[in-house]
Amino acid sequence: MTRNFINYVFGIYILSLIVLVDSKGVLLIIGGDTGLELGAYNNSDVSTQSIDRLAINGVLFKRAYTSSVSGGSSSRSEILTGIPAHQNGMFGPHSLPSYFRTYDDVVSISKMLSAEGVATGIIGLESLGPESVFGFNYRQTDSNHDDLSISRNISFISSYVKDFLTQHRRENFFLVVSLGDAERCRRPEYGQFCEDFGDEQDPAGSIPGWKPSTYNASSLRLPYYIPDLEDAREDLASLYRSINRLDQGVGLIMSALVNAGLFATTLTIFTSTGGVGFPGAKYNALDSGSRVPLIIASSGYSIGQVSDALVSTLDIAPTIMDYFGLPFPKYSIAGKQVVPTGISLVPLLTDPTKSGHSYVFSAQNFLQVNQEFPIRAIRNDSYTLIWNKWDTFPIAAEIFTSLTYTYLVNQSKSHHHSNWWIELPKYLHRDQYELYDLTSDPYEVYNVATEPRYSDVFQELQALLKSWQLSTFDPWLCSSGFININDKCVSYF
Repeated sequence: MTRNFINYVFGIYILSLIVLVDSKGVLLIIGGDTGLELGAYNNSDVSTQSIDRLAINGVLFKRAYTSSVSGGSSSRSEILTGIPAHQNGMFGPHSLPSYFRTYDDVVSISKMLSAEGVATGIIGLESLGPESVFGFNYRQTDSNHDDLSISRNISFISSYVKDFLTQHRRENFFLVVSLGDAERCRRPEYGQFCEDFGDEQDPAGSIPGWKPSTYNASSLRLPYYIPDLEDAREDLASLYRSINRLDQGVGLIMSALVNAGLFATTLTIFTSTGGVGFPGAKYNALDSGSRVPLIIASSGYSIGQVSDALVSTLDIAPTIMDYFGLPFPKYSIAGKQVVPTGISLVPLLTDPTKSGHSYVFSAQNFLQVNQEFPIRAIRNDSYTLIWNKWDTFPIAAEIFTSLTYTYLVNQSKSHHHSNWWIELPKYLHRDQYELYDLTSDPYEVYNVATEPRYSDVFQELQALLKSWQLSTFDPWLCSSGFININDKCVSYF
């Protein structure tokens, strides 16, 4: 057990009894594409003791879903604005060559809080724009640092966390720390998930305070959406090494919060941008691609509790505003009144047995500027309904170059069974509607959208999904071959 982790645990105990300052803060930690591959979510193969400890000191939400299955810029924009990417304008990655950005008249919670005198900051992977929308007072991100150093060098990141907390420890504050682990790596020399960046073999130097972990690929238990083969196992071992560095980063961040005397007066939120970067997970509206961790901890609320409520990452913004005692402001985008569909989770922190949503929604617009694949999905306790605008599913470059996808392609070309939970041709060619009965088919394999006995369920969910699209000004309201005329889909012919 590391010294940082011991300080963290000891500090939580002391500071839960003594409030050292009268300020109020929110610390929002956003991990990369972790999915539920964390110890707190019953994965004992990967070591995530800091995140697990956070769950012990807060409320863990078992059924939290991202509203953007693309992850990255779209997910972060939704978390910070409380509205889906197809409504706020961040249709895909903010990075080049796509360079999507939110509409100028969107109001983010960081901008709202700044206007109320709250000190705001963001550290790590930002990839958001324009700056005028997000309005952080303190910014140490990929906009002014090398992206690998500021998103995966956990020592470097924690030093800026300490700096921010030192400057603002006696003020109300909102700090976002967005970590690059466990996204797939754009620099192949550092491994599939940049897991080798900053280790002892890195010519550029090692990351101080990071103790790299190793995993025996052959002994790992596989999630159902990962095929049982050597290359996929090696892929997964690399992911776990990256997740473990993310976890050690969380430990350093929490140590900084504790040492600043701010744990007891801070609402700490941990979540991630989406499902893991494997075929069958990220970029999919299935459970494997849309379910994310959500842990919220603060003195004065429930400790060590688990909520079974159906919740969304769109709930994070209303929760933060509610914690500060502020209403979600009323504003318009292009003359249309914005009505957030998220709810505050503060009541569930007091009583985790309370219910959340009856339905949650997920979406996707662009993987990259040249890869448009709109998806809209609705999920309740019993069913998932997915609408695909097109029939041929694109493969993002990060997935296409993975060891796992390469194997699946080779097996498909040679007409061999892949040991995957779905065959590749079916995965690449989507029905317009997919309906899954979660009671009998929890892995969402058998599409029952056209079965007569599910017609009532299908029509109900289809109507609810369409209503959500209308209320969020969805530009992709209509299916292929139809045009939107005054919010009605009219056939070309």
